[in-house]
Amino acid sequence: KMTGEEMQLRQIEQIPTYKPPETFDQKLYRKFSKEPLVPIGCATTAYFLASGIRSFYDRDAIKSQKMMRLRVGAQFGTLL
Repeated sequence: KMTGEEMQLRQIEQIPTYKPPETFDQKLYRKFSKEPLVPIGCATTAYFLASGIRSFYDRDAIKSQKMMRLRVGAQFGTLL
């Protein structure tokens, strides 16, 4: 049988502790450490997209088409 003091101590032990929210840097580091290829894939996809749009404005249809195909490939690679 527990005394009143022991019951209070047990209740205090069960109180959840406060954890401060993650900063942006901490969250970025944690996610990059867990899945390092995802940010690399996103950057590659963004590069091919920007290059394809630039080629489109320069009226270089062949390069634009190639860059858009590479963009799709980069997106697929990021998902894997």
